[in-house]
Amino acid sequence: RTLFDRAGGLGAFSAGEVVTVFGLFDADGDLSPTRVAAADPASTIIVTGEADDVVPGSSVTINDLVVDISGAIVTTPILEGDRVRAEGLVFGASGELLATVAARVDTGLGLAEGASASVNGFVDSFTSLAAFSVGGQAVTTDADTVFLGGFPALNDTVLVDGLAGDAGEVDAVIVRRLSDPDTRIEGVVAEVDDDSMELTNGTEVDIDDLTAFLDLSAAALQIFDIDDIRPGDTVDVRAVREDDDELEFEAAAVVRLAASESPGEEEGDDDDDDDDD
Repeated sequence: RTLFDRAGGLGAFSAGEVVTVFGLFDADGDLSPTRVAAADPASTIIVTGEADDVVPGSSVTINDLVVDISGAIVTTPILEGDRVRAEGLVFGASGELLATVAARVDTGLGLAEGASASVNGFVDSFTSLAAFSVGGQAVTTDADTVFLGGFPALNDTVLVDGLAGDAGEVDAVIVRRLSDPDTRIEGVVAEVDDDSMELTNGTEVDIDDLTAFLDLSAAALQIFDIDDIRPGDTVDVRAVREDDDELEFEAAAVVRLAASESPGEEEGDDDDDDDDD
C-alpha cells in the first residue's frame, strides 16, 4: 500500500510535478512505492540503480529512466551493470534526465574485516544458497549460518546479520526471511515501549532483536529502531500472528511511513506549583 502526502491520493498530483518517491526495488528493478510526497521544483533530481544501455559519454538507462550524461561530470567510467548515481536539475524534451553529475556507486560496506554488519532488503541476485545479494550487497553463507523463516530465494525480503568479509561481502551469521508474514498492518502508533507497541485500532505488536526497522518518513533516519518511534507515527508492520490471537502479532519488519509532528510530551512543566506551604 502506498501512502500519499496529499488528500485525494495519486489524483491530487499533476503531470509534470516534481515528487519524491520512497520504496524498495525488486529483482526486476521495479520500484514498489511506499510513500509519495511533493518536492521542491528547484531541488536536485537524483536517481540510483543499475546501468543499462550504456552509450559512453552520451547516455545511460537507470531504472528505465534515460539519463543524458553528455554534459555531466562523470567521475568514474560507467560500465553495463554498474550501480550508478546520477544527479540533475531538469528533464529534457523527451523525458530524459539531463545529468550534471554521474558516478559509479561502491556497493561495499566500507567496514573493516570482521566488523559487525547488517543488511536488509530484496534478494536481487541469487547464485545459490551460499552466495546471493541483497540490494546489490553480496552475502555469503556457510554451514554455521542460521536460517529463520525458511531459505531465501530471488525477490524474497530478508534481514541479514553477520560480519564484514575481506572483499566487502557480508558473511552471514543469521538470515531471517521476511517475505511471508501472515499479515501486513498499516496504522498509527498509540503507545510504544522497548519491546512492543500498540496501534490506535487496538493491534498489539511485539518487537524482538530480529525485527527489522526502516524509516521512510520525511525524517529519513539512517539509524532507526524502536527507540525512535513515537505515538502518532504512521507505520507499516509486516508481522506474524501470535497463537491465533486476532490483535496480537510478532513484528518481522516495521517501516515508518510518516513521523508525528510532536516528538513527545515535555517534562518538568507540571512540578512548578508543587511547593510545600
